Parts: sequence; structure tokens; C-alpha cells
Amino acid sequence: MWSNPEKAAVKMAQKALGWNDPQYRLVLRNAGVRPWPDRDGPVSATNPHNDTDTFVRFMAIAERSGYVDPKRGAGFWIAESQKQCTRMHHKIKALAQDLHKLGVMDDPAAALAGFIFRMTKERPLDQGGPTNVLMELDAEWSYKVIEGLKKWLWREQRKHGTRDLGNATREAHELPF
Repeated sequence: MWSNPEKAAVKMAQKALGWNDPQYRLVLRNAGVRPWPDRDGPVSATNPHNDTDTFVRFMAIAERSGYVDPKRGAGFWIAESQKQCTRMHHKIKALAQDLHKLGVMDDPAAALAGFIFRMTKERPLDQGGPTNVLMELDAEWSYKVIEGLKKWLWREQRKHGTRDLGNATREAHELPF
């Protein structure tokens, strides 16, 4: 759940950029905010399932739209979003390593590139279109790839009767690609 200062920062950005309610809700959705789970309605900054990652993505989108955070200055949220992407790319590599250890991927780099391409087939051209390059994924698409890999890993673990391979927490230098 976003803290009150985070909610206030979101409202300040909305007001500074002059976003009306539909524009604001569209940006919330693009940042990864989801509607309340038990209600039919629009996305909301008050949803208890909002996390810090979605807040950072929202503020980065606001900065790209011209907003300058008065406390942190220009470029702060974009840099935070890029750090977030780096962490997510590490997680993707670790999940691919888990699949490799199960024997599902003979060549993890090539298999991961193919998987990323399949996951990004629906990616709009204004976001770069389909890609097979991990570093081209933003936080939203990295999240989708992570979720896809987690589902694939879960299926394979059930098939092989294994439960845990370290839960994708290894250091990057241990990865073969």
C-alpha cells in the first residue's frame, strides 16, 4: 500500500501536469496499478495491493511527461526506475538459470531470448515492439516475463517433483550468460 506521502506525491504530479481523471487513471494503469480486487471499477492509488515498484514507475512516467519532483529534482525517478529494471533483469536471469538446472534449457541464453520474444509479441510499437533482448525490456514487460518464467518453472518443478532450486536468489556472476 502506498504511504500517505507517496499518495500526495502522485496527486502533486497529476496536478502539476494537468492530467484529468481519465488521463491520470491511464497513467496509473500503465505504471502497473490494478483495480481493487473485489470491486468493479477504475484503478486507484488507494488500492492496498499497490507497492513501491508501481509508485516508482508512476513517478518515472510523470518525469518523462515533464514533471520535476521539488524534493528530489529532475531525473531522480527515472534513475530509480532504471535500477528497478536492473533488479528485474537479474531475477529473469536467475529464473532462467533455475530452468537450466532442471534440464529444460540446454542453451539458457538462446532459450531466454526466444521466451522473451514470445512474451513481447503483443508489445506495442511505441514501446519498441517485439524484442528478444533482455536489456530492452522496461519494468512492465520485465514483470510480465518474470511472471511467465515463474509459471514455466512451477510447471517444470511439478513435472520433475522438485520444489525449490534456491528461489532465484543467486548472484549474477554465477549465471552462465
